[in-house]
Amino acid sequence: MKGTIIQLLPNIGLVGGTAAKVRILAQQSDFRQVICYAYNPKNRIYLPKWECIDNAILVEKYSLSNPLKNAFLLVRLCNEYDATVIHAYFPIDSVSSALAKILYPKIRIVRSFEGALHYSKWKRILQKCSFLFHNHHIAISNYIKNFYRGIFGKYLKNIQTVYNCPAFESHDNVCKHSSEHQYLLSIGGMNPTKNTETMIEAVKLLKDKGVNVQYHILGDGPLRQKIESMISEYHLENNVFLHGFRNDVKDFLSQCSVYVHPANLEGFGMAVVEAMSYKCPIIVSNSCALPELIVNGESGFVVSTYDAQAWCNKIEELLSNQNKMDYLGDNAHERFCSYFSTEIYVKTLDTIYSKLSNI
Repeated sequence: MKGTIIQLLPNIGLVGGTAAKVRILAQQSDFRQVICYAYNPKNRIYLPKWECIDNAILVEKYSLSNPLKNAFLLVRLCNEYDATVIHAYFPIDSVSSALAKILYPKIRIVRSFEGALHYSKWKRILQKCSFLFHNHHIAISNYIKNFYRGIFGKYLKNIQTVYNCPAFESHDNVCKHSSEHQYLLSIGGMNPTKNTETMIEAVKLLKDKGVNVQYHILGDGPLRQKIESMISEYHLENNVFLHGFRNDVKDFLSQCSVYVHPANLEGFGMAVVEAMSYKCPIIVSNSCALPELIVNGESGFVVSTYDAQAWCNKIEELLSNQNKMDYLGDNAHERFCSYFSTEIYVKTLDTIYSKLSNI
C-alpha cells in the first residue's frame, strides 16, 4: 500500500453513487481506505459488503451535525493510521476537514462535488472559508465544475473533472441490441427532473405513426400518478410499462433496443454511463451534463429536452436502421472504456492522492 486515505462518507448505503464508487476505490485503490461514516440503522444491511474488503477500515463515529467533534476524530485517525489525505464529499465534510487541518496542518484535503447544490448566503461564506484549507477539488462533470465556479470563483483551488464510474460494468461479450423488439428503456425516478412526460408524448407520436414501441421505465416517484393518467388518456397501456425500483437492471439494459434519457437536470448521468457499458444505442437530452457523456451522431444522439417530436424522430430513425444502432452502441462502449470505466476512475484518484501525498 502506498499510504492511507480517509474517506468521509456519512452514508454507506449502496443505493447512491457516492458510496458505490468509494467502495470501488476501497476494492481497487493502491491506497488503504479508512471509511469514516455516521451511524444509521438502515445502513446495517450494507456492512457485510464493506467488511469483506481487506483494504477498507470502517469507523462508525462520524457526526452529521458537529464538525468540531468530527475534526478531533479525524486528527486521531490521521495519527493512528498515518493518513496523508482526507477526501470530503459533502458540505459538512468540507467544514470538518478544514477544522481538522487547523489542528493537523500536514494533512491534505480533497473535496468532491457530487451534484448541483444551492447554498444560502451564510452557507456559501462557511464553505468559502473551508475551501481556503483545501488542496484539491473534483467535479463529476464539466457542467458541475462550471456550476460551482460560478458560485465560489477563486476559492476553488485546482478543480478538475473526474467522471464517475458505474457500480457495475459489462463484459466485451454483451449482446447486440435488436431493433425487432422496439424496446425503449429509461432508468430514473418519476420526478420533475426526469422529464418522463416528454417521453410519454413521444411514444404517443410513435404509436400514431404506426410504430408500436414498448417503453419500460425503472424507478418511481411523486409523478407516478400523473404518468399513469397520461398512459390512460393516450391509450398507451400496451406501450408504456412502469416497473418501479428493480434489482435486475442489468437484464433490462441487455434486452433494450434503445436507451432514452430525457432528464432536464442531471449533474452527471450514471444511468447513461451504465447503458454505454452495455453497448446500448442511446438518446439523451441536451440538458446539463448529458451532452458531455456522448458524441452526438457517433456514440448516441442528443435532442432538445422538451421536443417530443424530436425524440419521436430519433427513436424512429434508430429503430429502422439496425446498422446505425450497432454503430452507436459499439462507439458508446468504446467511449465508456476510455472515459468512464472503474479502471480509469481508480487510476485518476490514485494519481491525485499520490501527488498530494508526495509519493
